[in-house]
Amino acid sequence: MKKGFSSVFQFLLCTFICFFAFSGMAFSQQFSAQIKIRFESLDGEDICVVETKKAQEPVFLKGSYGSEFHVRVGNTTHMLDAEQTVRYIQMNWE
Repeated sequence: MKKGFSSVFQFLLCTFICFFAFSGMAFSQQFSAQIKIRFESLDGEDICVVETKKAQEPVFLKGSYGSEFHVRVGNTTHMLDAEQTVRYIQMNWE
């Protein structure tokens, strides 16, 4: 990886996470400790590894129509409707 590229990539990734997917600085301050970004070499290639911990409370994305709730199922992401979101939160946080 070119010198400095990992720093630029990490900056862009954090900017995307904080300002485009979520609600800006509020997300950054509240959840930044939950996200760890590092770079590793695998088979001669540099890769970016992003690790996250389960949040202590539900986190909503800022979507086209307001707040959205998404869950990971394996290697896929699914947006839940209101009823599914309530059930999921009850099962996982209450």
